[in-house]
Amino acid sequence: MAALINVPTKAKRGDVIEIRTLTSHIMETGFRHTADGALVPRDIITSFTCRYNGTEVFRADDRGQPISLLFHGREGERQVRIRMDRRQRLFVDRIGLDHGRMIFWRAIAAATLLAAAPALLAGEIPPDARRSGYSFMGPDTRAMQDDDTSNPGMLFVLDGEALWAKKAGSADKACADCHGDATTSMKGVAARYPAFDKALARPVTLDQRINLCRANHQQAPALPYESRDLLALSAFVAHQSRGVAITAGDDPELKPFVAQGRDLFMRREGQLNLACTNCHDDNFDKRLAGAPITQAQPTGYPLYRLEWQTLGSIERRLRSCMTGVRAQAYDYGAPELVALELYLMSRARGLPMETPAVRP
Repeated sequence: MAALINVPTKAKRGDVIEIRTLTSHIMETGFRHTADGALVPRDIITSFTCRYNGTEVFRADDRGQPISLLFHGREGERQVRIRMDRRQRLFVDRIGLDHGRMIFWRAIAAATLLAAAPALLAGEIPPDARRSGYSFMGPDTRAMQDDDTSNPGMLFVLDGEALWAKKAGSADKACADCHGDATTSMKGVAARYPAFDKALARPVTLDQRINLCRANHQQAPALPYESRDLLALSAFVAHQSRGVAITAGDDPELKPFVAQGRDLFMRREGQLNLACTNCHDDNFDKRLAGAPITQAQPTGYPLYRLEWQTLGSIERRLRSCMTGVRAQAYDYGAPELVALELYLMSRARGLPMETPAVRP
């Protein structure tokens, strides 16, 4: 185990000091598999105990919040003993406090320790309080999105326009051969995706619909996820719905899939034991690593992220978040990612489409 410890450089006898430490420790997310394909059971911290000179100061069971330790120095040196229990295992470490030199030994006492907790359902944002990520952006990012001559995502839209008219596959057909002028035939289409596919009996994303059309009508191979051509076609189609209110999730047949997506949104995962809701419902309008935390309303996908220096899909963004909380990301096109996208689009119902959006 490793710990980053943040303490005052000096403290006098009688001072109250705060110890902050971020701890790395062994745990299992419940998503990993062994070499034989067996699922490794979830193994997380379930309790936290702090002892000060042998006396228990406090304990926390099933906590999913930061724990802050305040110490009042009364003697030359004190010891704090920390115990964290996780199934079948016990970690114990010590902090030594010398109020003249503030000497600290290896520690896992935590001010920002996120101990494991069951999934706690946070209050969802009321519909009338839901905001596009655009409203969280700075003036420079907004200006870049608003000006089509400055928005780098528009380069993909132009590529998509060319692909729309280009014949492909053994059927030698173009998208335009079936759908005609996209400015009219595609208006409002992206606003209702993911949509239920009766033949497959499940929802499909706009990217998947494009590939289904290629396979069934053009007899062309599927375009790889996150490939420039697939992103360009998706951006071109979605761009035709710019300004149209999102209606995804209205189909009654989508109800169980929306519920699945909501469950995934609320479920804690990964070594950091965080759920989507912890950032996007509980802490929107704050900042994380200098970037604004938004409400995760997917109004502008595929969008251009300055961090990526390219256009990307919502699935890329979801996988990035999963990696950020140290969870095993689902594969592109996985039913779980489709359900998450469907839930996010359904909770953004009524907000206008703005593809291609620009984000930090």
